[in-house]
Amino acid sequence: MFIDGEKVLALPKVIGNVLYYTTYTPAIIDPEDGDFDPCTGNLGPSRLYAVNAKTAEAVYNLNADNDGVDEEGDPKVVLDRSDRSMNVGDGIASEPLIIVGNDGSLSVMVGRGGGFFNL
Repeated sequence: MFIDGEKVLALPKVIGNVLYYTTYTPAIIDPEDGDFDPCTGNLGPSRLYAVNAKTAEAVYNLNADNDGVDEEGDPKVVLDRSDRSMNVGDGIASEPLIIVGNDGSLSVMVGRGGGFFNL
């Protein structure tokens, strides 16, 4: 049986009214495909979400492709639904690890697929 669909598999974290959580979407495998090999370990993508804990709106500009310019030609940051998450690689991601620096800066680390991703 092959199941598709995005799933939360790790504990979320909330800090500063921002909810951080990871998801995993299993790779869609078609056994009728001539290249199907169950031993290859087809991994699906994982995503890191960072949203307002009360409204689920984007809080970071995670997708710069949707930004634009204002009437004066200055850069204009646009936060929309596409800014709520970003791909962090293939494989099941760990729960987010929040690191607070001495200066109060935040780093969010996620382990997945044999490596780490840092927001």
